[in-house]
Amino acid sequence: MLSFCNRTAESQANLSLEPGKPLFVSMLVYLNEEWKEEWNSETMFLDPESACGLFVRPQPGRMVLMDQDVPHRVSAPSSAAKGCPRYSLVWKLVFYPKSGDAAPPPSICRPQWGTPVRVGLPVGVHRPSAWPSA
Repeated sequence: MLSFCNRTAESQANLSLEPGKPLFVSMLVYLNEEWKEEWNSETMFLDPESACGLFVRPQPGRMVLMDQDVPHRVSAPSSAAKGCPRYSLVWKLVFYPKSGDAAPPPSICRPQWGTPVRVGLPVGVHRPSAWPSA
């Protein structure tokens, strides 16, 4: 199975990287109680600007937060999984800025989580200058 998530003309109007605008996020949770490394079935996140990607291996309870429009794909489990399906759950979240606050650049990152791994942007969106280069 191979699936892609890309921006459509409809969603171009809902860019969520602008100060003061809602931030649209997808939360991906891997649900299998067991997932062996040799079973593969990684999720790849693509940064169209740099043409680089990042593979995330399924791991029980692992959660990934991402902009809803970051291109990504899911690969099928390997034959070593012997037909065991990989289950995941995706929640669509919308974060609204607090009214009256000076609008900082939108982010789901929190200092207590450590330095984020910033990979992938929605197609047609360029890296904000406030971000360090990847």
